Parts: sequence; C-alpha cells; structure tokens
Amino acid sequence: MPTVLVVHLELQPPHFDEFLALVRAHGARSQQLEEGCLGFQVLLPVDAPNRLILVETYRDDAALEAHLASAHMADYLQRSGPMVRDRQRHRCTL
Repeated sequence: MPTVLVVHLELQPPHFDEFLALVRAHGARSQQLEEGCLGFQVLLPVDAPNRLILVETYRDDAALEAHLASAHMADYLQRSGPMVRDRQRHRCTL
C-alpha cells in the first residue's frame, strides 16, 4: 500500500526563493535516486505566503524510511534547516 508524506512548511521570509529551488531539486533527486519514490510535488498555497506543502508518495513505509535515512535527505535537512520556521509532517495512507 502506498505511503504519502504530507509536509507543511512555514519559511523564513527572506529565504523563500532559495528554499523553493532547493526543495524542487531535492524532489527531483529523490525521484531519480530512489526506486520507491513514486512522486514528489511542491505546492504553493495562494492564500499563505511563505508556506509550502510537500506531497511525497512512496511505494510503502519501507521506501519512506529509506528516503528519510538517505544521505541526500540529510544534506537537504542541513541546508534547509535555517530557512524553515516550522515543519509539520503527516504520514498518510491512500
């Protein structure tokens, strides 16, 4: 059964464009490197400036866990950490 990770992000205002480029590259890299990453969407809410929603779809829980433990995920978290004011993650099933 697919696992979906929905991430709500509130960004530090001066870093929005830099973060957007970083997370889009991270999503593309995740899909290229991880067989279990089925999709990675970056949503821009029109009514909430400085917020993003990520919708990541994985083959199963094991694929999500592999993503979370990957070297490119650690790099992304290190680079993006100072840009993020708040992060909420929700693991979902379809």
